Amino acid sequence: MHKQSAFKLAAITRIYLISTAAILLITGLLKLISATQGFGYLTLTNPVFGFLSNRHLVLISAAVEVAVALFICRRTSAEGLTAVAWLAMLLITYRIGLFIINYQGPCLCLGWSLAWTGLSKSFERLIAGVILTWCSLSYCFLSFRRIITHVHECSAHSKAAD
Repeated sequence: MHKQSAFKLAAITRIYLISTAAILLITGLLKLISATQGFGYLTLTNPVFGFLSNRHLVLISAAVEVAVALFICRRTSAEGLTAVAWLAMLLITYRIGLFIINYQGPCLCLGWSLAWTGLSKSFERLIAGVILTWCSLSYCFLSFRRIITHVHECSAHSKAAD
């Protein structure tokens, strides 16, 4: 029973990681394309990181997202989940920073794709929220993996003691 659960969780985890890598590659590429455009907003100082322009933050975040996506593809599931959890923590922390300063400006979560994709601000924020939620699922996968591993180890020790 426990081996079956572990196998199913491993398969689901792999699918999750592959889809997350694809999402991160797409968002990273959107940000890279956005950063090369001549949008005036990108030259403004970032509201959270006042020492960076929005263009610099978009480029940095694009590089991090692409790096995490490539890392996921080349590492074990546990390492990939940890990398996604780390990235989700960074994104959540940034959003908290925006909330604290009561930022009401445009969303940079997908670069500045709003200007060239024609998406509405609310739809772009919705997409960014869904992606953040998806990346945050890595915490659940990490927790479930630990629980199943612990239950399996306890079961094996219990059988060995009998």
